[in-house]
Amino acid sequence: MPAEIRTARASDVDDLAAIEKAVFSGDRI
Repeated sequence: MPAEIRTARASDVDDLAAIEKAVFSGDRI
C-alpha cells in the first residue's frame, strides 16, 4: 500500500512540475 501511494505521489509531483513549467514558460513568453 505505501509503495502504491508513493508512486502516485511521485506521478502527481511530475504532473504538477510539468504544468508549472508550462505556465512559467507561457508567462515568460
